[in-house]
Amino acid sequence: MNNLNDLIRIWCLLLILVACNQDDNMDGIPDDATVPCVINSVSVIEPHKVNTRATIGEGDSIGVFLTDDVATNGAGSTRKYSDRNNCKYTKVTGKWTPIDDENTVSLAEGVYANLWAIYPYHADKENGLDYTDRTAIPLKSRLYSAAKDLCYGKGTGVTDETSFAQPAGSKVPVDISFLNMDHAYSWVVFRINRHLYTKEAKLSKVKVSNVLTYTTLDITNGTYAGNASTPEPGIAEKVDETIPELETDYVEVGFLIVPCTLGSIGTILGVADCSMKVDLTVDGDVYTLGIPRSKLSQLEAGKKYLIEITVQGAHGIVIAPDGVSTIDWPAPTTASGDLIGEATIHTNSVLNCFWS
Repeated sequence: MNNLNDLIRIWCLLLILVACNQDDNMDGIPDDATVPCVINSVSVIEPHKVNTRATIGEGDSIGVFLTDDVATNGAGSTRKYSDRNNCKYTKVTGKWTPIDDENTVSLAEGVYANLWAIYPYHADKENGLDYTDRTAIPLKSRLYSAAKDLCYGKGTGVTDETSFAQPAGSKVPVDISFLNMDHAYSWVVFRINRHLYTKEAKLSKVKVSNVLTYTTLDITNGTYAGNASTPEPGIAEKVDETIPELETDYVEVGFLIVPCTLGSIGTILGVADCSMKVDLTVDGDVYTLGIPRSKLSQLEAGKKYLIEITVQGAHGIVIAPDGVSTIDWPAPTTASGDLIGEATIHTNSVLNCFWS
């Protein structure tokens, strides 16, 4: 009886090994028929002039995604790639290198694939969010951080091709670049100064309401799952800043916000048809401001919005009185950045915004 049980165990083990082997080769392409591709260059579209992100450097990482190019290979092809998701490549001594064999992306002769990447690299299950699905990369509105400023783009070759296969009879790795990757978020910066305000001016919290706090992005086509703002819960972030005494000086607090259309949330402290509500906690007191929808009706990906706010002793907080302006970025052929523009939000008069 014991011998029979042993035979059953051995048979089950053999079945498991066969199943694992089939899973490893489920794409119909043997491992020895592939060649690791080479990531040649990575770059992002950077905001021009103001607070630009540092150039991608040593130790930075990207997540690489590969999928079978069904349109080129044909839906009925028996040789096709299994999806590769969020494979980590790190820049080491000037070269983009996979962190291990499991993260290596390879190509086979005559079988075409498409590649995408995200930067900076986010771990597969970072903070409970799943970054392994290229069609549903999570985006969460939050305080600005270069590490969270997610960019994405499609792999291109030396002649701008976007479909890749290993050349017949060649073991020379295919060069693939991820150039001018797009910013997934909009960047909203609150520039805060003070006027006739005599207390310490300790800024401890900023809350932005009536924005989209979470959605997912399909990096293969740039489509967002959601695009409409919601009044609550908003984004509330603790900060530790002191607003300078000189009126000409200021402190900046930036947010990465999911792109969205800003709906009306009604009247806020006498300001009608507001699209965004801002609460500043200064010296323990909460000041509230409504931004008119006529001044700001949407937040677009790859745009930076500068909102200038003055804390006043007698009037709570107001938006600076210099009108509305949009500054176009230089053309990509003449500058490092090619974002659409920078929007600075002002009004022409004090907005009667008092203590909340």
